[in-house]
Amino acid sequence: MPSVVKAFGEVQPITPLSHAVRGLFMGPDGEALAEHSTAYYTGLSLIWAAAIFVVFGLLAIWRFTRR
Repeated sequence: MPSVVKAFGEVQPITPLSHAVRGLFMGPDGEALAEHSTAYYTGLSLIWAAAIFVVFGLLAIWRFTRR
């Protein structure tokens, strides 16, 4: 895999979400496939979701209060 594609794949919000779901559904077998614990990936997924919500929530508020 090219290094640019690999770097992008490591920092997008879907990667920790897929690791979290794998760990939650497969238990210890799924957690063994990842670098970190399931709790780490679950927390990271929640942080990503909160960050996306805040950024786009603020953009929506800014956009619709300008009218």
